[in-house]
Amino acid sequence: MIDGRHQVIDSAAIDAYEKKQPKKRSGRTGNANWGAKFDSFGNKMTWFGYKMHLSVDTKSELPMAIEVPPAHVNDGDVAPQLIEQVNQYTHSQIQYLIMDAGYDQLKNYESAKNIGAQAIIPLNLRNEKEPPAGIASHGTPRCSMGYDMTYWGAHKNQLKFRCPHATGKVDCPLGMAACSSSKYGMVKK
Repeated sequence: MIDGRHQVIDSAAIDAYEKKQPKKRSGRTGNANWGAKFDSFGNKMTWFGYKMHLSVDTKSELPMAIEVPPAHVNDGDVAPQLIEQVNQYTHSQIQYLIMDAGYDQLKNYESAKNIGAQAIIPLNLRNEKEPPAGIASHGTPRCSMGYDMTYWGAHKNQLKFRCPHATGKVDCPLGMAACSSSKYGMVKK
């Protein structure tokens, strides 16, 4: 009934109605705490309590492993424990572990790789903004044809970039005529 080869890992908020205890007085680290996350529409949700993390078999839709830490514990910190639990109790080899962008951390990819599974996790851009026009996402300027320009050293305290066609990095269909009339090619500092 349970295949176990394809697993989905996710979490859900659980409200608690207990009084918040200071760490030094309670002596326990598993007490309820404040948690926050964004919903599907980008709205920030906060709650006091716990977070239930489940690893579920995609074929039978039955849970295979569960962890219930306080709400402030990051999703990515709990996934390796769930992966290990599922790996111990699954009779077949896990092939795929599917998680949301909250689990996009190196340790989750490594945990999946260690058991021979493929982690499928969307990239979490962590509030990355679209770069201004003419600049690539890694900061390199682009020529008027949209190609990344070639780094060509520094001039005083500025970085220098040249036309990628002039440096032989790209075979531009318009040559250097689209960027500059100079034989040296367009330069940006």
